Amino acid sequence: MKYFIKNSERQGTCYFEFQKGEFNGKFWLEDSLFLDEDIFDKFELYKYFQIAVPEFDYYGMNNAITPEQWKKLVSLIPKNSKQEELFDKLTVWVNDTLEEYGTFSILGI
Repeated sequence: MKYFIKNSERQGTCYFEFQKGEFNGKFWLEDSLFLDEDIFDKFELYKYFQIAVPEFDYYGMNNAITPEQWKKLVSLIPKNSKQEELFDKLTVWVNDTLEEYGTFSILGI
């Protein structure tokens, strides 16, 4: 998957972890997706996350990203952009996760 990797592929710890459901105190889960901090910063994703999820913490645990917050986040992404391409790749995982768990967590670096 372009942009995102699995736990077994990561090198180091400078990744945002997209975790299914609410954070349960564990990190580096095998069914999580990981996004390198450099990509997150290069695409200035923090700007969109801070609008859609006002309590977003770059360095902390961001529990319970709701379907409404996800929709808001997607609506902020510029059309025909690298950000849109990245979010298109993430959308399948998010939609499946929201259907099964109702929420997802993003663990900052």
